[in-house]
Amino acid sequence: MNNKIELGPLLGIESNDLYTICILVNQNVIESPKDILLKVDANEVINLSQIEEIIDGFHFLRFELSIKTEQADKVIQYQFEYNKSALRTSFNETIFEVKIPSANKNINVTGISCSGSHGKSPEIMDSCGHYNGWKKLIEVSPDVIVMAGDQIYADIIWKEIPELKKLLTQKEPISDELIKRVDSFYLN
Repeated sequence: MNNKIELGPLLGIESNDLYTICILVNQNVIESPKDILLKVDANEVINLSQIEEIIDGFHFLRFELSIKTEQADKVIQYQFEYNKSALRTSFNETIFEVKIPSANKNINVTGISCSGSHGKSPEIMDSCGHYNGWKKLIEVSPDVIVMAGDQIYADIIWKEIPELKKLLTQKEPISDELIKRVDSFYLN
């Protein structure tokens, strides 16, 4: 089984000079999460600062990274290693980047909703079937993106699993089969 990042990396800005990078890993694949290292710019090694076990055998890992802000924007590359192998996302990514804005720059914060990004609605999709919101993000080139979590309860799942709508008006328990279909929709 490949060493895999199940979710993330997620970047947190804790203060001007302190950032956190978090990932979710499966404990059945990563037996010793404390041995995961964060390598920054191919040389600096950051050890795990916090580990939490969460539901169904997954570990939420948090790394703290001190970065001095400078007079110019700075791009940091980083990757995670476990047993001398790079951890990969489901998209096979191993190297990640973050842009640190300069000390005297006003940070450009942009918000976007991902609702509809999986649908085929012509109002939000281009002629190639791509979500127009991503193109706008590239144009704006934000330092920070705040995404609404509305995809969790919206989008195409209502069309893919029409039985869900019935649950809104019924007081019957949810069947195991329906739970499996919803899990499969979001996790596969």
